[in-house]
Amino acid sequence: MDISDFSISYPYTFAEDVSTEIMRKVSESGFLLSGVSVDVVPFREYVDTTLAVNLIGSVGPIYKDDWEDYKKKGYSFNDKVGKSGIEKWAEDYLRGTDGEITYRIDAKGNVISSSVTKEPVSGKTVMLTLDKNIQRKAQEALATTITGLRSTGGTAVAGAAVAVDINSGSVICAANYPTYDSATMGQNYDALLKDPNKPLTDRAFQGVYPIGSTIKPAVATAALENGLYQKGEIINCVHQYKYFADYQPKCMHRHGPITLKTALSKSCNYFFFELGRRLGAEKLTDYFKQFGLGVATGVEVDDSKGILVKPSSNGMGGDTLQFAIGQLNAFTPLQLANYTATLANGGTHYKATLISKVVSYDLSEVYDEKEPEVVNTVSISSSTLDAVKEGMLSFTEDGTGRAALGDYPIKVGGKTGTSQTNNGADHSVFIAFAPFENPKIAISVVLEHGNSGYSAGSVVRSILDAYFMSEDSASPDTMPFTVLN
Repeated sequence: MDISDFSISYPYTFAEDVSTEIMRKVSESGFLLSGVSVDVVPFREYVDTTLAVNLIGSVGPIYKDDWEDYKKKGYSFNDKVGKSGIEKWAEDYLRGTDGEITYRIDAKGNVISSSVTKEPVSGKTVMLTLDKNIQRKAQEALATTITGLRSTGGTAVAGAAVAVDINSGSVICAANYPTYDSATMGQNYDALLKDPNKPLTDRAFQGVYPIGSTIKPAVATAALENGLYQKGEIINCVHQYKYFADYQPKCMHRHGPITLKTALSKSCNYFFFELGRRLGAEKLTDYFKQFGLGVATGVEVDDSKGILVKPSSNGMGGDTLQFAIGQLNAFTPLQLANYTATLANGGTHYKATLISKVVSYDLSEVYDEKEPEVVNTVSISSSTLDAVKEGMLSFTEDGTGRAALGDYPIKVGGKTGTSQTNNGADHSVFIAFAPFENPKIAISVVLEHGNSGYSAGSVVRSILDAYFMSEDSASPDTMPFTVLN
């Protein structure tokens, strides 16, 4: 009570969420309990306590170390504040302004009368870009795919899926597996914290993974734009790349003479070893940054910048070849989706965002409507874009992505990746955009130890179904999440 500056202005809460029986007994014994009262107070209620919980975040008590700062802002010691996720980011919007009550008391401290001298102001409503139906379908697809892989002897343990609006950077869904129920997180916190599969981790925004061959469209773009590969040029894949004496990696197959379209469709490592060598590590790294890989996304909640290895001084050798096939560097699923969107829309790299707009409590007035924010523009000519997209379409129609999307009723561009790990099976990575002719959605899926890129294809397909086929689905503008005060 001393810490909280207890007074009539700063009452102290002895107990919360008390039973009706206790409320009745305290109220009836008011003449014996001077200064003690039972109050009805607002609290945060979540309609679905399992949906996007890593992003929504949580509220909690004000800690001693933070009390002075919150006190200056007009908070009471008993107030609940945003601790993580959108709850933390939107605290100033959601809180509103306390009202004031003037009390008249007698010499013994008894309240004689009271009156409201300042009306409270309701907090604002924050509307998110997430589509609830797509978010739910993505979470279900992740859970079904991973448990299915494990039931057939697979080693997949966790994963994440992100979808973004190609023309704005708005996050449509960001799913994690495993996850948790925020309604029971408090009593299960120790078990969740000790779980080796880390359900409390927001893998979609903070998980960092090598992305394997999904980097190849960016490498192809850089080579074409810098005149180091001409459309239609044939490179002969002879299985082992022997340009360097000290590092001679092998392709998974012997593809023979192929062009870029086939190299993307069949995911020929030899082809991209050659493009990577021509470009050099420094230029590759520059293009990765332009596409938003290894740099901050700007999203409102905590996320990782990923790992972008600094090129060696000579910019050549084994590191360069590894860069060109998506190894050594490591990025988040959010960055991967945003990179895919930047490529698909022709080079406009948008800042990622979860916020659609901030409106009044009753939704009648708009205070802040988010406009798409361009971070940078990647120079991509129409001929380059056509060549790269052609290869990504061939991948889903004739290549290694055919099993997942070959019969899909909408044309989809895509690419898989199998990224190596220090222990256990490889990670499974899949990127996609659709519709092919006029892209609107970009998707990335990562399955930890999913073993091969196509394993994630079913999750991509489920998200596409939810976006294009579901009657319950709607655009983020018409069906946003809301966080209400």
